[in-house]
Amino acid sequence: MTQNPRQVFTFKPDYRIFTLRDVECDAGVGRSEAVREANRNASACTDYEVYVACAQDLFDVSVTIETLPGEPEPGDCDFEWSRGIDYELTCPSGELRLGDPTTYGFTVALPDGSGVYAIRVRHAGREQADQARNDALANWQGTSSAAPPTSANGDAIERYLLQLWHRSPIADDDSD
Repeated sequence: MTQNPRQVFTFKPDYRIFTLRDVECDAGVGRSEAVREANRNASACTDYEVYVACAQDLFDVSVTIETLPGEPEPGDCDFEWSRGIDYELTCPSGELRLGDPTTYGFTVALPDGSGVYAIRVRHAGREQADQARNDALANWQGTSSAAPPTSANGDAIERYLLQLWHRSPIADDDSD
């Protein structure tokens, strides 16, 4: 488990999707609708899980998770990132799981512990990664000897930035 305000993970997401969710919340409520929305808008969220649809699944993607002390200022990111979509994510355990739905998984500890978090999802390089995928498939001749495409600095072309900040404690459920 890692607890750091800025962490970078690189992996190849199966089925062109990865999620970020509380480690204790894996029921998948609303999953089908969220996956459909993510395929339309690059990302979507249920109360307990963020879904991100990648442009391709042949090459690594890079996911940076930033835990911030508060909402970032507009324009706080480099110009290369998309504007971002904000969601609300409930995290009862204070630990998140990042990965694809079937195999990969990294555990990330939230510095502020459990609570309701705002999360902003940004992306960069999706069009270039999609083009690299199309080029690789067009040139594929039954081997996978081609090196995966990377950016000029060696990072994955397709990149995601997930910025989280604590919004509030989880409300007590008085319905018992």
